[in-house]
Amino acid sequence: MTNKFILLSGLFFSLNAMAFDNDYSINLPNFNTENFLDITYVQFNETLDQQWYGSDNGLRITGHSLTSDLLYINTEFKLKNTLSDRVNVRVHFQQEDFYAKKQTPPLQLEVETRLFANYPLSASLLGTAEYKKADSDLGVALTLGRQTSSFIRLADISVDYFYNQKNDSQSSYLQNQHLRIIQFAYQWSSWQTRFNISDASPMHFLYNDQLTLFTHQGFEYDGFISYKANSNNSYKISLNGFETDKSISGTINKQQTLKYDAIDIKWLWHQQHAYAYTFGLREDVFTNHIVNSNDASLVLDYPFSTRQIYSSVYHAYTNQKAWELGLYLGISKEPNDFYNIAADNSRVYESKLSSSWIYHAENKKSSIFLHISWNLDGTIQNPADGGGITYQSTF
Repeated sequence: MTNKFILLSGLFFSLNAMAFDNDYSINLPNFNTENFLDITYVQFNETLDQQWYGSDNGLRITGHSLTSDLLYINTEFKLKNTLSDRVNVRVHFQQEDFYAKKQTPPLQLEVETRLFANYPLSASLLGTAEYKKADSDLGVALTLGRQTSSFIRLADISVDYFYNQKNDSQSSYLQNQHLRIIQFAYQWSSWQTRFNISDASPMHFLYNDQLTLFTHQGFEYDGFISYKANSNNSYKISLNGFETDKSISGTINKQQTLKYDAIDIKWLWHQQHAYAYTFGLREDVFTNHIVNSNDASLVLDYPFSTRQIYSSVYHAYTNQKAWELGLYLGISKEPNDFYNIAADNSRVYESKLSSSWIYHAENKKSSIFLHISWNLDGTIQNPADGGGITYQSTF
């Protein structure tokens, strides 16, 4: 198992869980120059997001081809079961793979108790259940308000809480990691905001050989601010990103910093009941920095960024059926590849057309989208650019 400390080819990394996720490797992420255009195209739209945030229960998944071999995947499941006026049980799962594969996380279970009968303040015990008790997490949370409208929530989760007492090897945590989370949402007049901020404290893990030390810490954020000017026009700014630092020391000494930031600004215009238009600007910036302390000359830098402008039109032609067309134009910059070799063309212009057919349930609480995208910058050589699917159901 010691070999996984020295592998450079590991590609397991989590965008949505900056806490330690059993990834002991130094990562080599890589992008196609059109990847962020694909991701923008299959993000959950405004209608789906509003339904999702307004419900305690739901399942949603979206995926689209990134290359002939890889998919973009975003899956989320949440369930709330009310046992009494004062006690709820919640289950939650989320996983997003947007440039590298990651291990599937376990379900998070939460027991929530309202502290006062007529006041929306609750305390929670939460954690994950694993076959090996050493891999289970345990934490607490305090929530004021309703998570489907306006609230603030503080949580502290101890990663691999039982590891030092329950593991069957000589490995151990010299310093356990804590995932500290702040979530809040607020609605007032025509404004709405929702943010999630997670901070993973430094973790120090001594491996079984009693020589190799692995460290990890991270930070993640995502959220939005929206403004509804009138019944036909609304505006939204979305932000998300992360930074994670990892190092391996012993006979091999390597450090890695991965950083990602994205901003999306959009205008939504409902001209008629059956038509909706979206106009947006987006920028994604990703950097990967690796240093090998055993060889000062071995420094790997991999920067990748995309700026894009996009527009889409949605038309409901029956009560349950609709189609959507989108146009995406972008400039991707990749000065060198992930092996630090200079790219043939560091500035690449990308353009594509998206098309979707949508079917809604009669009550609008469930929807399925079938996607196909088309290359506009390589129409003759490769006109079709892949397909995908989006499904969401709230209940």
